[in-house]
Amino acid sequence: KLQRRFRTTCTMLDHCESSGDEDGILFWSYILQSLNILTTTGMSDEETVSGNATVSFRVVKHSNSRHPAFRILFQYIDDVPLLYQDLFEQRGKK
Repeated sequence: KLQRRFRTTCTMLDHCESSGDEDGILFWSYILQSLNILTTTGMSDEETVSGNATVSFRVVKHSNSRHPAFRILFQYIDDVPLLYQDLFEQRGKK
């Protein structure tokens, strides 16, 4: 998750710098700084849990060491490639 969010943030920061969007540069620089401070310990943990032989599901555990507002911010970062499809290539499974 952290590496994907770094890639998304750097792509958006580069885009804002090339288009001269000062507000965007400030916004994405703040996010980049936040990601650098939180590192992997600030991301939520995921683990796959098997319910039985045929069913498994993923449980997402949210970090208690960060402010809850980061969950909203990280959801936005995760959604950015869908919002700016012209800047991002589809990778992996749909």
